[in-house]
Amino acid sequence: MAKKYFVDKVLMKKRMILAMLLAFLVFLGLSIRLGYVMFVEESTYKSLAKQQWTSDVRINAKRGKILDRNGNELAISANVYRADLDLNTLRKDIENNGMTMEQVATTLSGIIGEEQADVLHILTNPLPNGRPRGSAILKRRIEKDATDAIREFCKNNNINGIVISPDTKRYYPNGNFAAHILGHTNSDGEGLTGLELYYNKYLSGVPGIKVAEIDQKSEGLPYTISEFTEPIDGRNVVTTIDENIQNFAEKLAEEALADNEAKAVSIMVMDPNTGEILALANKPDYDPNNPWVGGTTDEEIQQMWRNRLVSDAYEPGSIFKVITATAAIEKGILTEGEAFNCGGSLNIGGRNIHCWKTSGHGPQTFEEILKNSCNVGFMVLGE
Repeated sequence: MAKKYFVDKVLMKKRMILAMLLAFLVFLGLSIRLGYVMFVEESTYKSLAKQQWTSDVRINAKRGKILDRNGNELAISANVYRADLDLNTLRKDIENNGMTMEQVATTLSGIIGEEQADVLHILTNPLPNGRPRGSAILKRRIEKDATDAIREFCKNNNINGIVISPDTKRYYPNGNFAAHILGHTNSDGEGLTGLELYYNKYLSGVPGIKVAEIDQKSEGLPYTISEFTEPIDGRNVVTTIDENIQNFAEKLAEEALADNEAKAVSIMVMDPNTGEILALANKPDYDPNNPWVGGTTDEEIQQMWRNRLVSDAYEPGSIFKVITATAAIEKGILTEGEAFNCGGSLNIGGRNIHCWKTSGHGPQTFEEILKNSCNVGFMVLGE
């Protein structure tokens, strides 16, 4: 009896030790995990907690201006607005007011100038997994009169799910003027072509951020901005373009396009002393305020945007006629009143080389062969 009691006591003691050991190991594991969370993953969990009761709002920087050499504005950014949708709140408000998405879409489409079907798609388009979206952009770059109408509609119908905030819109005050030099931006205000693309890093600036506390409905609480970083506006870009010379070049290119029924005309004016480009015009061109108007396919649009003077390859051709003419003047081989007869072609080294005017220019002076860019006249001069 005593022996059995002793065995049971020893067994019980072993079980207690085992239980205490297991409890200690569990406590040790929890302590290690707690320490890891508190010290190693502290920043991660603080960030997650902060996301639950705060909302980060990006504040776009104002894009810098593009100016001509005299400070005239060629591209500027105007202050406008954007309309964003808190779809969870919007759905509740619409339901509470006995309205339908179709009715709201009809009203909003009339205000912002979009098709009713497109607005309805924004309001009702689900996520890829089929769940309803929580937010969406209704439209960016809206003028003040449209935002006033949206606010009035929301006020009259007790709707809180449409958020109006400041935005900027790229604006080219002279329309098509210098379109291929300036280029244009996309819907997010980032440069797509021209100087807008090349100097995008300098023009864009640095966006700011506003952090505010939110309630359980993800709505901002008043007077609770806990962090605010001012945006840094973009830098201005001053070009070598002279607005007056550019305007003259544009008019000449337009006239040449019409008079010669040409497919395209390009003119570039440079300062021979510095190499600075004073004007660069391509016709036909496009309006950078509406860069997608004028082409129906991607190929047509890319063709319309292309700066032919920069992107296209050209044979030197008539450029060297200026060099030949300069050499002839410096060598003094020209005689006053000397005539150059162009019959349309000339045999050089057993090869018949044609002038661009195959019927010939006839008798010409030196000034005329230069003006007419006559191939035959310059071949005679070169001989």
